[in-house]
Amino acid sequence: MSKTVVVTLPIAQAIGGKEVDKVTLRKPMAGELRGLNMLDLVRMDVTAIGTVLPRISDPLISADDFSTLECENLMELASEVAGFFTGNPSPMK
Repeated sequence: MSKTVVVTLPIAQAIGGKEVDKVTLRKPMAGELRGLNMLDLVRMDVTAIGTVLPRISDPLISADDFSTLECENLMELASEVAGFFTGNPSPMK
């Protein structure tokens, strides 16, 4: 079963055409990491985070949505993604 974490965005913003203040992230499976370097995800590399987010987010964060993320929101999301690999994610449900 996949583990998920709900991320509260510091700044509500449009994602998928709707104003959103929370995003659910699911711990990625091996296939969703294809083409990515896991160390880049741990280092919160923006390109790597932008590649994996559409694969694990609800609502889906498209490439267009990702390019308009507020910096504070990007940091929150990237921190949670990195946490899936470091053993220090927020409490999961």
